[in-house]
Amino acid sequence: MNVKRQFFILSTGRAGSKMLAKSLARHPQVFAIHEPLPHLNAEAFAYWNGHLTEKKIKKSVDNKRSKLVKQVSNNRTVYIESSHYCSYLAPILDELYNSKFIFLYRDGRNFVRSGLERENWYPEKAFKHPKNGFGEILRRQIRRRFLIDVGYSWDDHQLIPPKMYTSRMEKISWLWNEINSEIFEFLATLPADKHMFQKLENLNRDAFKEIVSFIDVESSDKILDDMISVSTSGVNKTVDRRVPKFDNWPTTDREKFWKISGNMMEKLGYV
Repeated sequence: MNVKRQFFILSTGRAGSKMLAKSLARHPQVFAIHEPLPHLNAEAFAYWNGHLTEKKIKKSVDNKRSKLVKQVSNNRTVYIESSHYCSYLAPILDELYNSKFIFLYRDGRNFVRSGLERENWYPEKAFKHPKNGFGEILRRQIRRRFLIDVGYSWDDHQLIPPKMYTSRMEKISWLWNEINSEIFEFLATLPADKHMFQKLENLNRDAFKEIVSFIDVESSDKILDDMISVSTSGVNKTVDRRVPKFDNWPTTDREKFWKISGNMMEKLGYV
């Protein structure tokens, strides 16, 4: 049986991963899904944090994904999953499924701006935030300690920043840098044919042709047209209303951003 390889889209979130999954799902030989249930948010946080054994995390990931992955593969269809959780779990996903990876990244300045638009991203008064009541704190601890699905919270994506970072801007800048650093470190261990880099800002027709070639499925003008139509439809698009563009930030904030994220911005070709 011609069993297809599994692919995972690695990103920071807010980088077009949902849009890319929906676009690739237009291909008749592809099963692409964004953040399928059950979520892997608790496993991802635990792997990054290191407070649970890799064996336990691997078992939990396997229990949650293997049935779906096997079903898709047995149908001779390419399995593609996107979620920012995959970024932390990539070593385990590779070990379990001999995967390939698409690294989709976005300009850190726009990521931070998008994050600042969301009040639940590192709120200034975290324990007074309506989504961080006692019940949610308890469920979060159960998820993270026992890897049991008891509700979903974006808090599991908000990694714990160093205490030196106190403002929301600093914490979100650190988050962008930290996730990309994790991805870079992992991809450096892989052969070149097991991963590809894709800048969100360059996701055009030629880029989709390269992605289709990478996942080893047939290409046609109609398929590419369908993908482009989805990618330009505004899937999960951010509408900025309050946060100014980076050039209009206070000088101190712009300096802090470059201090935190400057090296990664250079690695990704934004400077």
